[in-house]
Amino acid sequence: MVKDTKFYDLLNVAPTASETEIKKGYRKAALKYHPDKNPSEEAAEKFKEITAAYEILSDSQKREVYDQYGIEGLQGGGPGGMGGMNADDLFSQFFGGGGMFGGAGAQRGPQRGEVIGPNSIKVVEGKGMPIQKLGGYGNLFIKFTVKFPSNNFTSEENLKKLEEILPARKVSPAPPKDAEIEEVTMGDYNPSVHEQQQRRRAQYDEDDGDEDGQPGVQCASQ
Repeated sequence: MVKDTKFYDLLNVAPTASETEIKKGYRKAALKYHPDKNPSEEAAEKFKEITAAYEILSDSQKREVYDQYGIEGLQGGGPGGMGGMNADDLFSQFFGGGGMFGGAGAQRGPQRGEVIGPNSIKVVEGKGMPIQKLGGYGNLFIKFTVKFPSNNFTSEENLKKLEEILPARKVSPAPPKDAEIEEVTMGDYNPSVHEQQQRRRAQYDEDDGDEDGQPGVQCASQ
């Protein structure tokens, strides 16, 4: 009889479950609570717990210690324990930070001063969707998009405050005195209107080609 069934309950399997049953239980639970499928904070914490449980139960040595001594044994309270680790340390070993069951911890991330630019793509290795054939899980790709504010989104007073916080605007160099300057108007781009203009321009070019090209067929003289 096992001392603690917490990890088995997370995977919805019995303590006597085989390796195959544990793997199937993990896949089913991970798909249900994966952040891509369920974006709630509760689901994210549940997903971490499920993954931590699978890390233990999929390792025969760690599973044996857990069955005999529970989580305390993995923390170092029993023979073959994890060298005095507490639950948060154990979780950090697998995920690089954060508590096993919702505790806070230092997360690895961008270096100080690093700027993540628009449309940048980052990867979190091993934290994507489960891979059924291999039994593990793939990478999680994150794309950073920029949402621009709408027109007149704030007051002039707030805009002045933003200018005080943000870096100074770059001053564009003045054009040479003898440069020819043409004033233009910048409008909104409409794909459908642009395509229509392109088609009309193409038809016009074809008509010009017919006029400048070879003459048409003439009737033979009788």
